[in-house]
Amino acid sequence: VAGRDFKRAEELEKAKQALEDQRKDLETKLKELQQDYDLAKESTSRKPQGSEKKL
Repeated sequence: VAGRDFKRAEELEKAKQALEDQRKDLETKLKELQQDYDLAKESTSRKPQGSEKKL
């Protein structure tokens, strides 16, 4: 029984690690999307008034 419990704990640890990796990937993708969104918003909001600031 102790061996089975250990194996179960090992599986849970692997699952936990997989979820953590998945979460990190999603956070990275979210940051990239937010940057893309901010850039797109900047470029569209700048067009009507002309460009006040040069990049």
